[in-house]
Formats: sequence, C-alpha cells, structure tokens
Amino acid sequence: MEVNRDSLIRILHDSKCEWTRGYVAAILDGRSPATSTNHQIAREIIDECLKRNQKIQAIKKVREQYGIGLKEAKDVVDEYQSSGQIVFPKGFRFPDDDDDASSAIPF
Repeated sequence: MEVNRDSLIRILHDSKCEWTRGYVAAILDGRSPATSTNHQIAREIIDECLKRNQKIQAIKKVREQYGIGLKEAKDVVDEYQSSGQIVFPKGFRFPDDDDDASSAIPF
C-alpha cells in the first residue's frame, strides 16, 4: 500500500479509533506522531483516574508510563487539571521520540 497525503486523509476521516486519528493528524500537521500519541495517552490516563476522583492514582500512572519523578508527574496532572493541557517537564524526551516523523509511519 502506497502511503501518501490522500491515503492519510482517508484514514483520518474513516478511522473510528481515536489513537489512529491522532497519529495520522500529527503526521499531516508535520508533528512527531510519537509525541502526539504520548500526549493522548497521558490525557486518557489522567481523565480515567480523575473521573473516579483518584488524583493520586493518576500521578502514579503518569510516573509509571513515562518514568518521571513524583514532582514532575504531579505537575503534569495539576497542569492538566487547571488548563486542560498536557505539559511535560522542560527538556523531557519520550523514549520513542524521533526527529524524523516520516520514519515513524507504521504502514
């Protein structure tokens, strides 16, 4: 299957999977899909815990998922609660970050 802009747009519009849509949208926007996906995963983890009033569990899960310290994980959760934005510590790099987003296309 040849992957081009048109096929990515078709996937974006046809997919029912939120993860897939986020991944493809990141590629089309010229962003790193890994970073975009990591932000979506963090958002889902935090939302799931906060819906059950389990802020401490959200912090624990963010720590486990990203290998960051307690204060950093708490800051991520607090920032998300106050602004709705996922903000990781300055200088933090995801283990799967890749400077060349095109090499991360899983097709």
